[in-house]
Amino acid sequence: MVYYLQRECNTSMEISSDAIVEFDTELALSAPEDFVYHPDGSIDILNPGTYNVFFQITSMGGQSTVGQSYMLKRRDYQSAGWAPVAGTSNHTKVSQTVGFATVVVEQDEIDTHEKATIALFHMADDSVKLTMFAPQAGILIFGHNYNLLDEMDARITNIQNQITQIQNDITVSEVTTIDSLEPTLRGLSMSVLNIGQQYNFWGSGKFSSNATLNNGTTYWIVRNTRADFYPPLAHYVGDPTVAIAALMMTNGNVYTIPVVVDHQGIRFTPSTQITGITQNCTFNYTLLLFLAPHS
Repeated sequence: MVYYLQRECNTSMEISSDAIVEFDTELALSAPEDFVYHPDGSIDILNPGTYNVFFQITSMGGQSTVGQSYMLKRRDYQSAGWAPVAGTSNHTKVSQTVGFATVVVEQDEIDTHEKATIALFHMADDSVKLTMFAPQAGILIFGHNYNLLDEMDARITNIQNQITQIQNDITVSEVTTIDSLEPTLRGLSMSVLNIGQQYNFWGSGKFSSNATLNNGTTYWIVRNTRADFYPPLAHYVGDPTVAIAALMMTNGNVYTIPVVVDHQGIRFTPSTQITGITQNCTFNYTLLLFLAPHS
């Protein structure tokens, strides 16, 4: 976040010793909630940050024996007075005095006092008269809140991470087909396509030889202890998911068999013996799972 204030003095005024320089004309202001200028010349800074203050004053003459000397001061809340921020700039006779200072405003000060107040004081031993040519003086305050920049950077990084996550979630994979290594199920396969972390499984392939499925025997289409295991299934958590498979016989008969899925793999256990399975019989099922890496 950037804050700025620029003001001028357009009056040929006399400035007494230890008086605040007044800047009666506003030239630029980032926002009313960033600074408050008071008629006595003091300025309230309303946001934490690091502020660079630049000033120039041109005098015509005066009673001071040491020329003109200026110092930026900051309100001291403990003593109810003013404390120096920067050193002085001096000159003799007629000339222009310029100077600058850096003011760091912490969040604690804003939280406690709602502001940090600064003012430019004339520090010579007597009064000086500003020139008749306008502008007689000017001040520019330019500040950044680097903490907010860090927060914005963190937010941008978070948004980029979310965009990457969304991109990952909408990326459609190629179809992966895994042949079952279960001896009885030779020829059957499991196919899968994922869109991000959403996985679509379906049964594919056909029996490559005659087979019998025994009552109460568990047959693993893919299993985590075998080379045919599909790694994303390791991310499965919770109770097993049950889908219904259709065993399509070549004679037109259809057997429906529950298929169980969890982190161990995909399996089924017939509740009755099924004979007469020949080549080209199919075993079809569909599953939709959300599989995300464990955090």
